[in-house]
Formats: sequence, C-alpha cells, structure tokens
Amino acid sequence: MKFDEIIAFLIPGNDPIQLFFGGLFLILIAATLIGVWRGATSESWEKRWNGNGQVDDLDVEHGSVNEISAAVASPGEKLADIMPGILLILGLLGTFLGLGIALNKASTILLEANAGGGMDNAMANLMGMMEGLGTKFKTSTWGIMAFLLLKAWSARNGYEERRLRWCVGKMKAAFDFSRLAQQQERQQTQYALIEALGRIDQTLVSQGQANHALLETQCTLNKHSGAIQVATHKAVQTLQQALVPEMQALNASNAQARDALQETLTHLHQHGVTLGATHSAIQDLQQALLPEVQTLNTSNNQARDALLETVTHLQQHGITASATHSAVQDLQQALLPEVQNLNTHAEQALEALRDTASTQQQNNEGQKQQLKAAHAAQKSLEHMEANISNLAAISEAATQMAGAASDVGLSAKELQSAIGGFKDGVADVLGSIKQDLGSTIGQMGDSFTDNMATMSATMANATGGISTAVTNLSSSVGQTMDKIQKSNEDSMAIQKNAQIEFLGTSENLNINIGSMTDLVGDLRERIVSGLKAVSESSRGMIAVNSKFQDVTEKAARSAVAIEELVAELQKLQHASPLQPVMDTVAGRVEMIGHSLQRLDEHLLALKSAADDERQLHAIGQLQAPLQRIVERLENPAPRLKPLSLSAVEA
Repeated sequence: MKFDEIIAFLIPGNDPIQLFFGGLFLILIAATLIGVWRGATSESWEKRWNGNGQVDDLDVEHGSVNEISAAVASPGEKLADIMPGILLILGLLGTFLGLGIALNKASTILLEANAGGGMDNAMANLMGMMEGLGTKFKTSTWGIMAFLLLKAWSARNGYEERRLRWCVGKMKAAFDFSRLAQQQERQQTQYALIEALGRIDQTLVSQGQANHALLETQCTLNKHSGAIQVATHKAVQTLQQALVPEMQALNASNAQARDALQETLTHLHQHGVTLGATHSAIQDLQQALLPEVQTLNTSNNQARDALLETVTHLQQHGITASATHSAVQDLQQALLPEVQNLNTHAEQALEALRDTASTQQQNNEGQKQQLKAAHAAQKSLEHMEANISNLAAISEAATQMAGAASDVGLSAKELQSAIGGFKDGVADVLGSIKQDLGSTIGQMGDSFTDNMATMSATMANATGGISTAVTNLSSSVGQTMDKIQKSNEDSMAIQKNAQIEFLGTSENLNINIGSMTDLVGDLRERIVSGLKAVSESSRGMIAVNSKFQDVTEKAARSAVAIEELVAELQKLQHASPLQPVMDTVAGRVEMIGHSLQRLDEHLLALKSAADDERQLHAIGQLQAPLQRIVERLENPAPRLKPLSLSAVEA
C-alpha cells in the first residue's frame, strides 16, 4: 500500500454520489470552522450573557458554571460539538448506500445469469462490480478522517476551556460586585443609624434647652405676676386714700352749696327781689354753671374711660410691673386735674351763689322769675347730685378694681401652682422619655451588634462555601477534562485497532475472493469440459451416483455450516464495530451457498441427462474441485475466529 494509492483512494471519482458526499463534507467542515472562528469570542459570549439587550439576560443564580457555559455558547460552537458525529454518520451512510447499490447490481447479474444470459457475461459483470467495491468505503473513510480532524482541531483550539474560564471570571466578578454592594449597603445602614441617633440626641438637647427656657420664663412670669399684684394693690389703696378726702371735700362743698341755695331761696322769698334782677341773676348763674357742669361730665367720662382701661389692663395677665405702675400714674394724673377742677368749680359755684345771693338781695324782682330761677337752681343742684353719684360710682369702681387686683393675685397664685405642676409633669415626662430613649438606644445597639455578628458569620460561611464550590468546580472540571482526554485516547485506540482489523479483514476477504474466483474459473473450465464430455458418454453415471451423492451430502453439510457461520456472525455483530463488514461477508457467504445449491441443481440435471461413460469421466473430473470448495466452505471458522476475537476485544 503506497501513498499514491492512498491519495487516489481518497480523491472522489466521477461518480455523482461521490462528488455530492465529498462536496457536502467540505461545506460542513468549512461551516464548522468559520462558525467557531466567528462565535468563540468574548464579545459573542458577552452578547449572549446580556441577552442581546432584551429581558432574558443571564445571571449567576441561573445555574452552575457548566450550565451557564453551555447557555452562552454560540451556534458555531454547538455545531462544532455535534459535527464530527454527523460527518461520521454521513460517511457510513455513503458507504451503505454504495454497498447497497453494489449488492443490487450483483443480484441483477446473478439473476441474468440464472435466466440464461450467459455465465461469461455474468462473471465479467461480477468482476467489474468487485473491482469498484473498494470505492464504496470512501465516504466512511472521509467521515472517519473528518471526525478525527475536527476532534483534534477542537482539542487544539480549546474554545470550550476558554469559554469555561470566561464564565468563571464573569461569575467571580459578579460575586465580587455583590459582596461590595452588600458591604456598601451595610455601611450606609450604619451611617444612617448613626445620623438618626445624632439627630435624636440633638433633638433631646434642644428640647431640654427649650424646656429649661420655658421654666425660666414661667418663673419670671410668676415673679412679674406677684409684683403686678402687689403694685396693683398698692395703687388701688393709694387711689382710694387719695379719692376719699376729695370725695369728702366735694360732699362738703355740695352740702354748703345746697345750704347756700336754700338760704338764697329763702332770702328770695323773704325779700321779694324783682323779676328782672332775678332773671338776669339766674341767667348769669346758668351761664356760670353750664360750663362747670359740662366740664364735670367730661371729667366723669374721662374718669370712667380711665377706669375701664385700667380694669382691661388688669384683666390681661401678661402686663409687666412697669406697665401697671405707669397705668396707675396715668390714672392718678387723669383724676387729679378732675378733682382739682371739681374743687375749683365748686368754689366758683359757691362764689357765684354768693354773688347771686347778694344780687338777689340787691334786686328783688318778681316772684315768678325767682321761682323759675329757683327751679333752675334746683335742676343745677340735681346735676351736681348726679355728679356726686358719678363720683360715688368712681369710688365703687376703684373698690372693684381692688377686688379685681386681688382676683388677679389669686389667679397669679393659681397660675404659679399650675406652672409648678406643669414643671413637675414636664420633668416626669422628660425623665420617662430619657429612660425609654436610653433603653431603646441600648436595645438598638444590642440588636445592631447581634445583627452585625450574624451577618459577619453568614458572610464568612458564604465566602467559605463559595471558595469550596470554586475549588470543587476546578477539581471537577480537571477530572472531567482528564476523563474526556482519556475517553478520546481510548476511542482513538479502538478506532485504530478497528481500522487495522478492518484492513486485515479486507485483505483476507480479497484473498478469499481471489481464491474463490480462481476456483470458480477452474470450475467453469471443468464444467465446460464436462458438458463436452456429457455429449460423448453417459455410461458411467450409475457408478458415479454414489460418489455424487457424497458430494451432494457434503454440499448440504456445507450449507448447514454456512448457516451456522451466519448465525455466529449475527451473534457477534452486536458487539463488533465491524458490523457492516461482517454483514457483507455473511451476505457473500450466503450468496455463495445459494450458488452452490443452484450448482447442485444443475448437477442433478446433468445426472438425469448423463448416459455414457464420457459424462461419468467428466463428472469425476469435477469431483476434485468441488471437494476443495466444500472443504473451504466447511472450515471457514479457523480463518474467521481471530477476526471475531479481535472485533470482540475492540
């Protein structure tokens, strides 16, 4: 077997089926190489990891490293995984197709030979078919070579290992990012908790300061209320003491004026002054008293307004001591001119009455005018009495002011007691808030410490589990790669042994076919000579019957041995990788058995037609080659036994 013969065997011929299978093999191999070259890149894996910008992107929680590696594999890589097997199956398919066509052709040749088409043409066609039988195994050879080449190229390229390492790095980066995010989240939670505690502390401090300022304000207000109460009480007492002499003097002046008027009336009745003088005197008296009365009314109104303002200011508990003192001074300053005016007007009235009395004494006019003047004077006295009643009301108002001041003092005391109670309540509330807040902060600190310890332990366990998983993954990946390498080596060794056995079987088969061809040629020549001898003699057929019967029995035993060989080969075909070859051998042996049966039938026909000694002599000459054929067919097991044992071992 030379290199040129191997190249000539591998190159496809002009047969359309060979060209089709050869082109298909080249296209599939090129498509696989191009697909892996374009798809086995980190950009393609990253794109499939992200899901092509859609929502079906992958995550580290979607499976193990091997599952994610299989998920991100490109179509070219997946095609490269299954393409060697596809090419091997296509090669076997081409071989079976060629063998099937060859067997159909052989059966057609034999049928034509049986139909009387001539043994020479049948043998020539059969030899032509046998010469092209080797080309039927080209596709199987192409498939095996493509399988080995793609497997070797895949192992050398190492795209699966690179993809697996890329997935491991991607998952490691995702785990690192997740741990960093969890750490940042814990830090943010701690910062937020610390800020919240700081704000609570500041709020408590500001609330304590506000409560302290409120207590100080309440204490100051209590002091001011006490001072206001004392100042108001003193002002009322001073006002009462200042008004009592004035009221007494005013009452005395009014009594004197009343007495003077009564004396004037008495003098008017007694002396009978004239009407004109009395009228003029009364007019003068009215003109003199009218401004005084108006002034007195105005003073009364002012005094009433001042008292109302004072009462209003006293009802307001928020006034200061200086405001109360100024209000009392304003009241005194407002009442003092009024009292002075009252005294002045009373003196003026007394003087006017005295002048009127002297005038009436000097001018005694009509009694009617005097009576009118007396009535007018009486009305003036009534107005003066009203003024006196107003002054009494002012005194009562002052008394009420004193009572109101005492009520203000009581209210201030009640306010002080209420403020004291409020202070105690606020102190209790602040104490309880401080205690509850302290316990809450302590519980928060304890829970935070426990949570941090738990989280630390959990993260430590998770980190240990991740490291263990990564270690186990690395070891499992290494073991898997070792197993794959070992299985590849075993499969290559098995394929090599099968190829060697196949080559040996092919050589043995070629040798057997050659020897059988020689035997068939010799048999043909002898059959021709026998047929010639049949026409010359048929006398010795009776003596040859017994020998021919032995040949027939041996042929039958050969057929039985061939059937047993076929059964044995069928038993071995399930465990042999050379099943197609064994099927072919079994078919050929069965075909030879049928040929021998047909030859037996022809011999029987010759037996019936033989009638002379020359035919017996020709049949005797056929006995030796038939005996050799029978021996070869009876003993095929020694030659096939090593082949079957080697196939079983493979």
